[in-house]
Amino acid sequence: MTKNGAYTTKTGYVLLQLETEQPNTTQFNWQANIWKLRTSPKIKTFLWKAAVNGLPVGEALQRRGIEVDGLCKRCGALETVQHMLISCPFAQAVWELAPVTSPHRLLIGDSVSELLSKAKKWINLPPSGCTAHLHAWI
Repeated sequence: MTKNGAYTTKTGYVLLQLETEQPNTTQFNWQANIWKLRTSPKIKTFLWKAAVNGLPVGEALQRRGIEVDGLCKRCGALETVQHMLISCPFAQAVWELAPVTSPHRLLIGDSVSELLSKAKKWINLPPSGCTAHLHAWI
């Protein structure tokens, strides 16, 4: 409301901005964890979309009103970006087989941002032959 008690669209917008909790994106280093990786531009775009929950997975499609079952084709759980890349038993098996040292193993509750931050610290093991960050390709 304004000083004279009138409600305007502008004051409503300001109140909405004050009440809306802003996500804490300052912790995640977008440049180091995505944009400066030595990988292809398509993979960088995929990682960015995964980090902001912008991939067309079952849960997102249902939320947009598209009629799909929304379940993971491998395990039957709700398909989210986090599930697809981290918590699905198939994804867990893939990460376990990755030829990297990882003192910071992935946990089922980790977010995609946490995955990208942890994976940046992994060291590729021979004979992968890859000097770039292997997690981006996986």
